[in-house]
Order: sequence, then C-alpha cells, then structure tokens
Amino acid sequence: MGHHARRLLIVSMLVVVGAWALPAAAITHQVDVLIDLDNDVATGCLVSTVEGPFAGVEEILRTLVETESVPVPSAQVVEVQRLSCVGGTTFSAPVQIDPGDWDVGLGLGVGGSHVIETFAPESMIPPSARVLRLAVVIEGSGDEDALLVTVAGGDDPIIFDRQSVLEIPTLGEWGLLLLAALLAFVAAVRLRRRSAVAVLVLVLLVAASGMAWAACILDGDPSDWNPGDQVAHDPGVGPGCIGIAVAALHVREGNPGICMRIDACMLFNEPPVAAAQNVSTPEDTRSPSPSPAPTRTATR
Repeated sequence: MGHHARRLLIVSMLVVVGAWALPAAAITHQVDVLIDLDNDVATGCLVSTVEGPFAGVEEILRTLVETESVPVPSAQVVEVQRLSCVGGTTFSAPVQIDPGDWDVGLGLGVGGSHVIETFAPESMIPPSARVLRLAVVIEGSGDEDALLVTVAGGDDPIIFDRQSVLEIPTLGEWGLLLLAALLAFVAAVRLRRRSAVAVLVLVLLVAASGMAWAACILDGDPSDWNPGDQVAHDPGVGPGCIGIAVAALHVREGNPGICMRIDACMLFNEPPVAAAQNVSTPEDTRSPSPSPAPTRTATR
C-alpha cells in the first residue's frame, strides 16, 4: 500500500472515531400547565393547542425539561417559569420560579411514560382560587401534544377542586413545631411513669405536624403520589412511550403551593453514527511528491 493510500485510510478511521465521540445534543421540552383560576372561560387568555383552543387561562406554569441519550438516557428539569395573562392571546414574558436541577423519572409513569414533577407557588395561585380548570401541553423539537379533558377523547374538563381538600390549620411551620413540642411536653408530664407511651405520643405528634405541610418532593419518584391525585389521563399512551405525548396529570396540595406531576413521553437524540468507508488503491501506486514547504524571510 502506497503512502497516499495509507494516509487516506488513517484519515477515514479518524473521521469514524470522531463521529462516535460526538455527543448527541440535548433536546429541550416545554411542558405547560394551563391554569384557569376561576373556572370561567369568559376571563383570562386564549391558548391554541393541537387539540383545539383552551380559553380562560390566567396563568401558565412552564417546566423546561432537557433529555440526553449519552452516555445513558437521562432527563432533568432545568427551570420552572410563570407566564401571566395580559389579554387576548398575549402572556407576559416568562418569569423564573425555580432554577430546576432535579431528575425526571424515566419509564416510571403511566403507560411507561416519564414522571415530570413541578409545582405552582402560593404567589401564583391565591387562596381565593378554589376551583381550578387545567390543561397540559408539551412541545419538543416541533412536535406537540395536549391533554385538555379528564380522559382523552372525552368532554369533561380537568378540574382540581381545592374545596374538597381537607383544610389545614393556618399555623406556620414553626407554629406547628411549637404546638407539637408543647403537646409532647404535656403528654410526657402526664405519662412520666409510662415513658414508652410518652415517647410514642411524641413520635406521633411530630409525624402529624409534619403531614400538615407535606412538601412537594421533586425527584422523579412517583412513590409519594396516590392514585387519587390523578385528575386526567390518556389511555392511548401505552408501553414504549414513543414520540411526544401527555399520558397523565396528577395534582395535590403541598408546600410550597400546589404539587403537580405530568407523565409524558419525550424525545431523545441518538449520537451520530458514521458509516465505515472502504478505501482502496492499486498496489504499488506511487504517491505524488509533496510540495516543497513554503519559506519565510525574517524581516527587521
């Protein structure tokens, strides 16, 4: 094999190796929860979706998710934003609620979908907003899907009735801790001869006070969600979870604000693959003589 052929072969191998080394670009997905604060289509803004228009939107909770496939498939929430209705179809510029940085539960959602956890703070949903009408829209790489009703293909709107949620005393976190400690102290005094019972009472009181402000746990793990938290789903999303799709929406009261979980299918880029090239040259082919190296004259 001549010198020129060997050089072509080396260059071809470097191209193949370099292509394998290139990482696949991350794909950013925009997951919007459309929120009608007063369950009234006559107020708020109009949002166009692939499933039709959705009227009455006062707020949009936007969660940005990035997916990657190298070295292994992964997804992460990278930011949570708020957009407020200005009028008509116009919303304010996105305002950051949280910088994100928590994992998405791959394959852990309904129908093998991915669990995206997020939250709407109290400042976004006032206490006076008792009955919320919701919808979910997801977009990535130009593809889009939406879930506007409780069961895809049906007519019933997605309603989260906060009035049906058990009211919690309005003591703050420290107030609840103080109350729990006070009750535990009284119980310990009354039961000082029964130390084991006193300890049990203390544990139960602290646990009960903790439940009063159950936090939104943002880790992609659906184990802290109950079946009753699901307010909408698409039975058409099955195993495999290919492309862009909204599988389900879960909502519950929490701290801070309202906890939300969107089960969705998302896109993952694959790294580029270079096709092997066969480089051949007739045996004993002579390489062209290299051109003389250019010379440079030093100047003062």
